[in-house]
Amino acid sequence: MLRSSIPRSSDNLSDVLPQLSDRLQRASSIAVLTRAGILAVLALCFLSCAYFNTFYNAKKYFDEAEKELAKVENRSQLSKKTIDALDKTIEKSSVVLQKYPQSRYRDDALLLKGKALCYKGDYLKAINSFERLIKEVDDTPFSLEAEIWILRCKWKLGDREETLEQLRQLLGEMGEEELALGHEMAAEMYMEEGEVDSAIHHYGESAEHVKGAAERSRLYFRIADIAFNESRYGEALNFYRRLIRLSGNPEHIERAHLQIVRITRYQKRWEDTTVEIQKLLSDDKFRDIYPDLYMELAKLYEMQSRSTEAKNRYELVTQEFPRTESSAEAYYRLGQLALATSEDYDEARKYFGNVEKESRRSVFAPSARVKAKEIDGLLRVLEEIEGLEQSLTQAKRQTKISVAEEDTVTGAQAADSLLLVTETDSSFKNREMIMHELAEKLYSYGELLAFHFDQPDTSIRVFERLVMDIPGSPKRAQALFSLSYLYDQKDDSSKAMDYARLLMKEYPFTEYAEKVSTSLGTGIADRAEQILEEAEKLSQMDPQKAIEVYQRVLFEYPTSRFVPHALMAVANSYDTRLNDLENSLIFYERLMQDFPASEQARFVEARYQELRRLQESFADTSRTTAVDTDEN
Repeated sequence: MLRSSIPRSSDNLSDVLPQLSDRLQRASSIAVLTRAGILAVLALCFLSCAYFNTFYNAKKYFDEAEKELAKVENRSQLSKKTIDALDKTIEKSSVVLQKYPQSRYRDDALLLKGKALCYKGDYLKAINSFERLIKEVDDTPFSLEAEIWILRCKWKLGDREETLEQLRQLLGEMGEEELALGHEMAAEMYMEEGEVDSAIHHYGESAEHVKGAAERSRLYFRIADIAFNESRYGEALNFYRRLIRLSGNPEHIERAHLQIVRITRYQKRWEDTTVEIQKLLSDDKFRDIYPDLYMELAKLYEMQSRSTEAKNRYELVTQEFPRTESSAEAYYRLGQLALATSEDYDEARKYFGNVEKESRRSVFAPSARVKAKEIDGLLRVLEEIEGLEQSLTQAKRQTKISVAEEDTVTGAQAADSLLLVTETDSSFKNREMIMHELAEKLYSYGELLAFHFDQPDTSIRVFERLVMDIPGSPKRAQALFSLSYLYDQKDDSSKAMDYARLLMKEYPFTEYAEKVSTSLGTGIADRAEQILEEAEKLSQMDPQKAIEVYQRVLFEYPTSRFVPHALMAVANSYDTRLNDLENSLIFYERLMQDFPASEQARFVEARYQELRRLQESFADTSRTTAVDTDEN
């Protein structure tokens, strides 16, 4: 434009020069203005990019958090990764609100920040963010959505009944998109209240209004999982199949197929299960769930009592898919099989020991550790029983030799007869001690078999051996009680009653007899308790006589639950009433050794230690006095 305005050569130059100078000045001013405009536009673009990028990052972190939340059943149990993503969402949203308060992403940032705070459990701060959105941003399309989230926060804060009613009323005012959110929010509330039918209904309504196959797939998956966990297998199958037909999230589709396999197995539709597994194993698209499918096939064989085939499949998983969750579970199942089918404790121990090596995160790792310890305990008890049986055989042989020698004593050997009698008594005492220890180990063995290894028949044989072969054992009453219980579990009421009657006849004042009498609806007087009451009446006036009465509990009812009480009372009487240090220590020590876990033992421990220190100080004083006497 400037070039076309220059005058031709035929024009009068004196007339043209002022015009030309004016036009040049105006062109220069226009150029300056153009540069300023470009800079302003560039600044505006930079500012827009800055707050857009900040909001974009906030949205990215929030999406990451929601993906993590979708993986867990209980959204109140947040992982560190989820918390970190929510914190970054809040941080980036706050930057948008503080630095760019007039940006068009203000309402988005307020909504996003409120959601993140709500997920974190900061409900009051979340409500504040949502209320700011409604009040401060004109014509925001998010006002109804913010109201829904406010209701969710209030519900979480404990305003349950009123909030649900408000949400139900609000559902009538919602558009299509808000209806999807509103129904899902209602479903979550009902689910936490334990109202499964209402939760499934509202999740279904949400799925009808939601946009996009991925979101509908997510909701179908949620409904199906709820129904599965409630053992409502028909409903679960329906929604898993609807999910598969929808062709949404590939991970959901894989999981849906796997759940269908499990449901048909639980329903004992074994042919359908086998067909479904074979179909999936023949399709490379489902390669990621091959380990799970082989596990399901092994479990199917196990349910059909095809133990060898089950074992082969479990071993295949450990070989083909090592160091996985599936291989960890396979080793656990192999351990269970070894116990159930062959009672091979060494092999089972090896399998259980491998579980944690395969995967420390395996849900079976804690149970495997417990099982390994139980097997170690069982093997140790078996070894101890074997050693005690050998010792018992030797003690019996020694007793026979001692008795034979005593029978051949002549008059000339009468002087040595006392020594022989002492040796014979010692042999009998040694044998009795071994028998009592054997009874302890037999009871431990029977208890492990019955209550930890699910082998009641073997356990019954062990307890019956204890009762018949070691009649004077302190464990006899407990063994009789266990036999009565185990036969009752086997529905052999006759045998159960026989052992219960024997228990109440021989040990009427034990806790085991009390349990049996309670279950039978009969009452028995506790004589040991009555004796304690008699002793306590005497304790102030005649402590020595009280001690004699307390000791009747120890001699007449050695298995009574009142024995620790009686021991403490005797020790206390010697201690505080009779100032008898030596006997106090004897009975305190007996209480702490025989009943270390009792309340009475814990109560007297400090006093026992105090008396021990006092006794040691007396001994030191005596030694010093003796040394001084010798020197003099």
